[in-house]
Amino acid sequence: MKEFMPILNDCYPELLNNFYVIGANFFYRAMWKVVSIFVSKRTEDKIHLLESVDELKKYITPQNLDVEYGGELHIESVGRIIPITEEKETSNQ
Repeated sequence: MKEFMPILNDCYPELLNNFYVIGANFFYRAMWKVVSIFVSKRTEDKIHLLESVDELKKYITPQNLDVEYGGELHIESVGRIIPITEEKETSNQ
C-alpha cells in the first residue's frame, strides 16, 4: 500500500473529483483513518464519510441527485447485469 498510493497520487491526481460513502459506521471510519495516512492531503479532502443520505444534500443539489437519495433526478435503473449479445460471424467467401 505504501508503494502503490504514491503512484496513484502522482500519476492520477485528478481522476477522482469526490467520493461519498453513505452510512459510514465506526469500523469504516477507523479503517479510513489508517488508510488516509498513505494518501495525499488533496486526495483525502475528496473523500467524504457520511452518516446518512441527508448529509449528501450538503454536497449535491437536489436537481443533480437521484430520487433514491432524496433528489429530483430520475435515473432509470438498467440493472446490475449488462446483457452481452453474441454476434454471428459472417464470412465473405
